[in-house]
Order: sequence, then structure tokens, then C-alpha cells
Amino acid sequence: MRLATGTIGGTVRIWKVEAGKELVTLAGHTASVTSLAWNPEGSRLATASEDGTVKVWDAGYGTQLLMITPVAPPSAVWSVAWRPYGNQLATGSADKTARAWDAETGTELLTLNGHRGAIRSVAWSPDGKRLATASEDKATKVWVLGSKP
Repeated sequence: MRLATGTIGGTVRIWKVEAGKELVTLAGHTASVTSLAWNPEGSRLATASEDGTVKVWDAGYGTQLLMITPVAPPSAVWSVAWRPYGNQLATGSADKTARAWDAETGTELLTLNGHRGAIRSVAWSPDGKRLATASEDKATKVWVLGSKP
């Protein structure tokens, strides 16, 4: 079993839990890592940061595959989550938006507006047809997206 951890300094480490051994270090964020998410197959790891980026990594080799900057100018990304099927990510940011992304190309698929505060958490439903967002505005919203965002 593997576990990923993020640090205030922007470093991410992947560990082999049973052995307590570090397998790989992922360096690239320039501020605190705020969220980590494994893709459904466990081969890639998405990381979000206060530096305003989301990075997708090959979890075995530790190579960066993709970098997404959801907002220009960069604004903290508080949460990232993989859709249970397909190759998509959701992000929640300090700019009060949630967004869905193609995790291969970094193409933005949609933007969800409606919160009055930073979105601190995003989570997909098990069937991938809904996205829940939790915000500093003390509201939780469930967005019905269907089979494609």
C-alpha cells in the first residue's frame, strides 16, 4: 500500500506504508500542498497548492505529467479530486470557483460559480454524475453534471 503526504514547503512524498519507506519525492510546488488525490487506477497523483497550481504526477517514476493553473493571476487551489471514471479532475479554489479539467491535456471543461467564499473541498459522487463543493461561505452545494461535465 502507498500513501502520499504533502508539506508546507511544497514537497510531496510517496511512501510504502508497510515498510515505512519513502519511495519517491515530488518537488515542484512553491508553496504549501493543500490537497492530494490518487487517480482511480492508483498510477497518478494530483496535487494542489497555495501556489495556484495543480500538478499531475506519474506516481511510480515521480515525473510531472501536467500542470494546471486554474486562475490567472494564480490563486490558492484548496482541493483536487479525480472523477471515479474517465480522466477528469475537479478543483476548488480561493477565487470561489470549482472547475472540471481534462487530466491529460489540462483543458478546462467547465467552471461552477455560485459560492460567496473560497471553495475548500470538492468531491465526486461514486457514479461521477455529481460534484459536491464546500465553501468558506458555510454552504455546501451539489452540482448535477450528468455523464460529462
